Amino acid sequence: MDIRTFRFLKRLGFGSRVMIILAVLLMDQNAVGQNNKKIDTLFLSTISKQIKKEILNGYKNDTISVDDNCYYGKINGEKVALSCFEVEWNLKWVGDINKDGEDDIVLKVTDEGEGGGGNLYAYDFLVIYLKDGKIIKKDTLFGGGKFAMGNIEVDSVCIAG
Repeated sequence: MDIRTFRFLKRLGFGSRVMIILAVLLMDQNAVGQNNKKIDTLFLSTISKQIKKEILNGYKNDTISVDDNCYYGKINGEKVALSCFEVEWNLKWVGDINKDGEDDIVLKVTDEGEGGGGNLYAYDFLVIYLKDGKIIKKDTLFGGGKFAMGNIEVDSVCIAG
Protein backbone atom coordinates (compact mmCIF):
# COMPACT_ATOMS: atom_id res chain seq x y z
CA MET A 1 0.00 0.00 0.00
CA ASP A 2 1.53 3.30 -1.02
CA ILE A 3 1.22 6.55 0.94
CA ARG A 4 -1.52 7.95 -1.35
CA THR A 5 -3.74 4.92 -0.77
CA PHE A 6 -3.13 5.16 2.96
CA ARG A 7 -4.05 8.88 3.01
CA PHE A 8 -7.17 8.20 0.95
CA LEU A 9 -8.35 5.46 3.33
CA LYS A 10 -7.52 7.62 6.35
CA ARG A 11 -9.80 10.41 5.07
CA LEU A 12 -12.72 8.04 4.61
CA GLY A 13 -15.12 7.43 7.45
CA PHE A 14 -15.23 4.11 9.26
CA GLY A 15 -18.30 2.92 7.33
CA SER A 16 -16.70 3.68 3.96
CA ARG A 17 -13.53 1.81 4.94
CA VAL A 18 -15.59 -1.21 5.97
CA MET A 19 -17.49 -1.12 2.64
CA ILE A 20 -14.22 -0.98 0.66
CA ILE A 21 -12.79 -3.89 2.62
CA LEU A 22 -15.99 -5.92 2.09
CA ALA A 23 -15.94 -5.15 -1.63
CA VAL A 24 -12.33 -6.33 -1.92
CA LEU A 25 -13.11 -9.51 0.02
CA LEU A 26 -16.19 -10.28 -2.09
CA MET A 27 -14.25 -9.77 -5.31
CA ASP A 28 -11.76 -12.33 -4.01
CA GLN A 29 -14.47 -14.98 -3.55
CA ASN A 30 -14.08 -16.42 -7.07
CA ALA A 31 -11.49 -18.88 -8.30
CA VAL A 32 -10.87 -18.67 -12.04
CA GLY A 33 -9.69 -21.69 -14.01
CA GLN A 34 -8.11 -21.97 -17.44
CA ASN A 35 -11.52 -21.91 -19.13
CA ASN A 36 -12.47 -18.65 -17.36
CA LYS A 37 -15.60 -20.35 -15.99
CA LYS A 38 -15.89 -19.25 -12.39
CA ILE A 39 -16.36 -21.63 -9.52
CA ASP A 40 -17.76 -19.51 -6.74
CA THR A 41 -19.01 -20.07 -3.21
CA LEU A 42 -22.58 -20.70 -4.41
CA PHE A 43 -21.41 -23.45 -6.78
CA LEU A 44 -19.26 -25.08 -4.08
CA SER A 45 -22.13 -24.93 -1.59
CA THR A 46 -24.50 -26.54 -4.11
CA ILE A 47 -22.03 -29.32 -4.99
CA SER A 48 -21.32 -30.03 -1.30
CA LYS A 49 -25.06 -30.39 -0.57
CA GLN A 50 -25.41 -32.73 -3.56
CA ILE A 51 -22.49 -34.89 -2.38
CA LYS A 52 -23.86 -35.04 1.19
CA LYS A 53 -27.27 -36.14 -0.14
CA GLU A 54 -25.63 -38.86 -2.28
CA ILE A 55 -23.64 -40.15 0.70
CA LEU A 56 -26.65 -40.27 3.01
CA ASN A 57 -28.93 -41.87 0.42
CA GLY A 58 -26.29 -44.57 -0.04
CA TYR A 59 -27.08 -45.78 3.50
CA LYS A 60 -30.86 -45.62 3.18
CA ASN A 61 -32.69 -48.96 3.29
CA ASP A 62 -35.57 -50.69 5.12
CA THR A 63 -33.91 -50.32 8.53
CA ILE A 64 -31.90 -47.12 8.02
CA SER A 65 -33.57 -43.71 7.68
CA VAL A 66 -32.05 -40.42 6.57
CA ASP A 67 -32.87 -37.00 7.97
CA ASP A 68 -30.98 -33.73 7.38
CA ASN A 69 -27.24 -34.50 7.91
CA CYS A 70 -27.57 -37.91 9.58
CA TYR A 71 -28.65 -41.46 9.04
CA TYR A 72 -30.48 -43.33 11.77
CA GLY A 73 -30.95 -46.91 12.87
CA LYS A 74 -32.68 -48.58 15.76
CA ILE A 75 -30.85 -49.79 18.83
CA ASN A 76 -33.05 -51.62 21.35
CA GLY A 77 -36.08 -50.30 19.45
CA GLU A 78 -35.00 -46.66 19.81
CA LYS A 79 -34.08 -44.41 16.84
CA VAL A 80 -30.41 -43.45 17.14
CA ALA A 81 -28.17 -41.31 14.91
CA LEU A 82 -25.48 -43.65 13.62
CA SER A 83 -23.51 -41.11 11.59
CA CYS A 84 -23.78 -37.45 10.72
CA PHE A 85 -21.94 -35.94 7.78
CA GLU A 86 -20.48 -32.53 7.08
CA VAL A 87 -18.99 -31.51 3.75
CA GLU A 88 -16.48 -28.64 3.75
CA TRP A 89 -15.08 -26.70 0.82
CA ASN A 90 -12.53 -23.96 0.31
CA LEU A 91 -11.85 -21.78 -2.73
CA LYS A 92 -8.16 -22.72 -2.35
CA TRP A 93 -9.18 -26.31 -3.13
CA VAL A 94 -10.15 -25.46 -6.73
CA GLY A 95 -7.90 -26.16 -9.72
CA ASP A 96 -7.62 -28.05 -13.00
CA ILE A 97 -6.45 -31.32 -11.45
CA ASN A 98 -6.90 -33.54 -14.52
CA LYS A 99 -5.64 -30.85 -16.94
CA ASP A 100 -8.73 -30.90 -19.17
CA GLY A 101 -9.07 -27.11 -19.18
CA GLU A 102 -11.80 -27.01 -16.51
CA ASP A 103 -11.52 -26.52 -12.78
CA ASP A 104 -12.01 -29.47 -10.45
CA ILE A 105 -12.61 -29.31 -6.71
CA VAL A 106 -11.61 -31.01 -3.48
CA LEU A 107 -14.16 -31.46 -0.69
CA LYS A 108 -13.56 -32.60 2.89
CA VAL A 109 -16.20 -35.09 4.08
CA THR A 110 -16.41 -35.67 7.84
CA ASP A 111 -18.28 -38.70 9.23
CA GLU A 112 -19.16 -38.04 12.86
CA GLY A 113 -20.05 -41.36 14.49
CA GLU A 114 -18.61 -43.70 11.85
CA GLY A 115 -21.83 -45.70 11.76
CA GLY A 116 -21.75 -46.63 15.43
CA GLY A 117 -23.29 -43.53 16.96
CA GLY A 118 -20.32 -42.99 19.28
CA ASN A 119 -17.82 -40.22 19.58
CA LEU A 120 -15.59 -41.44 16.74
CA TYR A 121 -15.05 -39.43 13.59
CA ALA A 122 -13.26 -39.86 10.31
CA TYR A 123 -12.74 -37.63 7.34
CA ASP A 124 -11.79 -38.12 3.73
CA PHE A 125 -11.10 -35.76 0.87
CA LEU A 126 -13.14 -36.18 -2.29
CA VAL A 127 -11.53 -35.10 -5.53
CA ILE A 128 -14.40 -34.07 -7.81
CA TYR A 129 -13.62 -33.89 -11.52
CA LEU A 130 -15.95 -31.56 -13.44
CA LYS A 131 -16.89 -31.12 -17.10
CA ASP A 132 -19.30 -28.33 -18.03
CA GLY A 133 -20.09 -27.87 -14.33
CA LYS A 134 -21.18 -31.51 -13.91
CA ILE A 135 -19.47 -34.26 -11.92
CA ILE A 136 -17.79 -36.77 -14.22
CA LYS A 137 -15.64 -38.67 -11.71
CA LYS A 138 -14.85 -38.83 -7.98
CA ASP A 139 -11.75 -40.09 -6.19
CA THR A 140 -11.33 -40.47 -2.44
CA LEU A 141 -8.22 -39.70 -0.40
CA PHE A 142 -8.05 -40.88 3.20
CA GLY A 143 -7.84 -37.89 5.51
CA GLY A 144 -7.76 -39.18 9.06
CA GLY A 145 -9.87 -39.21 12.18
CA LYS A 146 -9.95 -40.14 15.81
CA PHE A 147 -7.43 -42.90 16.51
CA ALA A 148 -6.01 -42.64 12.96
CA MET A 149 -2.30 -43.32 12.62
CA GLY A 150 -1.95 -40.31 10.33
CA ASN A 151 -3.91 -37.28 9.23
CA ILE A 152 -3.80 -35.43 5.93
CA GLU A 153 -4.75 -31.78 5.46
CA VAL A 154 -5.15 -29.93 2.15
CA ASP A 155 -3.87 -26.37 2.11
CA SER A 156 -4.48 -25.61 -1.56
CA VAL A 157 -4.62 -27.13 -5.01
CA CYS A 158 -1.60 -26.22 -7.12
CA ILE A 159 -1.20 -27.65 -10.60
CA ALA A 160 2.44 -28.06 -11.61
CA GLY A 161 3.77 -28.37 -15.13
